[in-house]
Amino acid sequence: MILARLFRPKWQHPKAHVRRQALACLPERDAESQGILRRLAADDSDAEVRKAAIKRIDDLAFLRARAEQDDNAGVREVALARYRQLLAGGAETADFTARLAELESDGLDDSVLVYVARRGREPELRLAALERLQTVAVLEEIALHDQMPKVRLAAVQRLAVLKSPEALERVMRLSREQDRRVARVARDSLARLQEEQAAAEEARREREQICAALEALAAAETVHEAEQLRLQNRWNAVAGPIEPELLQRYQAALAACLERAAQAAVVAAEEPQPAEPAPGAADDDLDALLEELHRQPTPTAELLARVRAELERHEAVAAAERRPQLVLLRDYTVAAAAYLQHATELEALIGSPSAGTEPSLQELERLAGRLQSVLAAVPWRLALPPPAILQEARALAEKTAAELERVKALQRQVERELEQTLAALSASLDGGHLRESQRLLARAQRLLERLSGGAHRRFERRLKRAAARVRELQDWRRFATVPKLQSLCEQMEALVEADLPAPELAVRIQRLREEWRATGGSAVAPEGQRLWERFRAAGEQASARCRDYFAEQAQLRQRNLELRRQIVEQLDQFVAQADWPRLELDGLEAIRSRARAEWQAAVPVDRRAGRELESRFEALMEALTEQIRAKQQQSRERKEAIVERARQLLELEDARAAAEQAKALQAEWQAAGRAQPSVERRLWREFRRLCDQVFARRDAARSQVQQEVATRLQAAEALCAQAEALLREAMVEPEELTERLAALRQELEALRPLPRAPAGQFNRRLRAVERALTERQRRARLDRERQAMAAAYARAALCAELEQAALAGGAVAPEDWQQRWQAQAEVSGELQARLESRWRRALAAASGERAFSDDELAANLDARWDLCLWMEILAGVESPPAEQERRLSVQVQRLANGLAMGGQLTPADQVRAIEAEWRAAGPMPPTEQAAALAARFEAAHAAARERHF
Repeated sequence: MILARLFRPKWQHPKAHVRRQALACLPERDAESQGILRRLAADDSDAEVRKAAIKRIDDLAFLRARAEQDDNAGVREVALARYRQLLAGGAETADFTARLAELESDGLDDSVLVYVARRGREPELRLAALERLQTVAVLEEIALHDQMPKVRLAAVQRLAVLKSPEALERVMRLSREQDRRVARVARDSLARLQEEQAAAEEARREREQICAALEALAAAETVHEAEQLRLQNRWNAVAGPIEPELLQRYQAALAACLERAAQAAVVAAEEPQPAEPAPGAADDDLDALLEELHRQPTPTAELLARVRAELERHEAVAAAERRPQLVLLRDYTVAAAAYLQHATELEALIGSPSAGTEPSLQELERLAGRLQSVLAAVPWRLALPPPAILQEARALAEKTAAELERVKALQRQVERELEQTLAALSASLDGGHLRESQRLLARAQRLLERLSGGAHRRFERRLKRAAARVRELQDWRRFATVPKLQSLCEQMEALVEADLPAPELAVRIQRLREEWRATGGSAVAPEGQRLWERFRAAGEQASARCRDYFAEQAQLRQRNLELRRQIVEQLDQFVAQADWPRLELDGLEAIRSRARAEWQAAVPVDRRAGRELESRFEALMEALTEQIRAKQQQSRERKEAIVERARQLLELEDARAAAEQAKALQAEWQAAGRAQPSVERRLWREFRRLCDQVFARRDAARSQVQQEVATRLQAAEALCAQAEALLREAMVEPEELTERLAALRQELEALRPLPRAPAGQFNRRLRAVERALTERQRRARLDRERQAMAAAYARAALCAELEQAALAGGAVAPEDWQQRWQAQAEVSGELQARLESRWRRALAAASGERAFSDDELAANLDARWDLCLWMEILAGVESPPAEQERRLSVQVQRLANGLAMGGQLTPADQVRAIEAEWRAAGPMPPTEQAAALAARFEAAHAAARERHF
């Protein structure tokens, strides 16, 4: 026994954890191993061992049985999860055909169908699950998010079968931008469902009206058989299922009507026949009968029998003037008999489905033909009101004719559209565009459904040929997909040994799986299943290297989920406690933007777990957005008021003031906040346009002012040019030029105001001209002075020469000297007289009349000495040290004389005055001291002129 236990397989070990470890060592896809696993999963006493065994079993039927029969809830849950996983093709291999057959078996749990519909590997598998799925929410999710278009389309069609208008409406709205075909099918299905609901509601109302009419007829004093038959025909003409309570109500009312009719027949049979009327009473009876026919225009069998009986009774006894009434009654019997014969058919036509909304062309044609035939058989041409049903039939005939014409026009339009669509489909097929061809084929099929009759058959043949070409193109595409699948297998196998970081490896694995699903998977070709096994095995091996990365991603998703929960809680607290009136728009928008950014940054996150948080987050963001919109509305109102004020500025006459106010409005605009972006842009465009107009008016006014200023500047420029031209007129006296310059300056002053810079330039130019003219005048004066002084110097020199001759005592010829004096140039002013006085004195001395005395010569020397000292003072040169005291005395005396004269002489005038005195002074003794004094004076005179002129 001990040896037997030693050689016993470990999966039979008495300890449960040893058995679990042994399960992991069993080879996969081995028949014996699968048998051991099934035995342990069914009979092992430990639930964990059974779970471990179930996780490696590939038998779908066994897994389904374990999920239903195991006494442990955890084991049942694991078995169900393994069953769903294998059935969906998301784990170890299971034959596609077997999985599809298992999916079509009876008794499947709805959760299994949901799992396969969501995660089925092959589109065909998901489609099979959709056909049996009853969960509207899951169907809606698949219709919106499945990767395969045909699966999304099948989900929408399943929603239509389940008649879920709310889900169809959401799918139509949310898939409008993602999958227009799904949106279109959802829209059409929703429309049909609404039409069916409306038709069912209309049928219910019609049956309720019929029941009420039958009940009223049963309660009336007289049961009219024709009315009863009409109501029965209306009941039979209503299509669709009948609600049990309405059917019971109808049967009870009809039974009551039949019972009342039977009672009335028994009473009528027991009543005695009336006597033949007397000839005198015939007229009254006819009038009463005609009045009754006017009151009751609808003929009945009883009324027709009465009219016929009255005719038989009164034709023999009626007066001649009553013959027209009898003829009218006879015509009535013919028309009433025809009406009663076709009344049921008229009622059926009026209540037929063809008389409802949106009938087909064939139905309209049949209805119009039958109405025309029946109305022709009931010619009501009497001076009596026609029955209501006949009036309805006539109105229906007119309406049907108009509707028939409209439908024919619509059919012609559909034919034109279908012709264009088929032409486009042919061109798309010629170009090999499969998706476009499928879209056009679907459109053509929808258009074909709207046609009928010969047009339908004609286009149907063409459409079948086009559909065959589309299928052929699909086959070619499917044939071309197999190399793509092989390439995907090779790429996935290459990833098994690829030296890539786990994140990049996971991305590439996911990308290859998405490419595989996009090709259609194992259903695209007979060998697709084999390729899928190869692709899946390589994918699992490559994914095994990413387990740690996936675990990290799971932790990251959990952290991001917690972070999102914190964001929601903070946002919820802010929304609940916010003092909205005091919050600024910029702050709210910043909070919203930051919340959205932090929310979007907290990725990845588990979608299912985060769905409730996302709903709360979006609701809070919507509440925040509502407050932002309210503040944007306030900004909008303020800015609309600003725009209106800007519009009023266009009416101000003062363009400059309007421009200043526009600038103020621009500042208000910046402080008014922001409205909704589209409104903000519209208001800004309007405000900018108005401001541009205001500024354009200011610029126009400014341009006019600038034009005027430019004109004045041109005039000022011309005046300055004229002033500068004065400097080039050499022949004109400086005084005249000065007068003309003063006149030009007055003209320039008259042009003010001028811009500051040009005005300053003009003034500088005029001042330059003034300085030039002044300089010219100064030079002219100096020239004149030099000429005058030269003449004075020449006369003074001649005087000095004569004086020296007189002092020498030689003979002198007065006539010769006088001629020389007369030949000298004239000297203007007082100096001429003083020189004349000196000349006469010198001439007297030379002729011997009165010689120079020593006292006179000494006085002249003394006077000239003072003149020399004063000239040195004016020249600013030093005098000899020995003469400093005398120099100071001369300076004091001269200052006193200047103060006495009021200080009117300038230094230049004083230089000229001293020079004149020097030239007019008499001779000095012929000594070296006198010669030195003369030299000092000439040097000081030159220095003074250099200093003061």
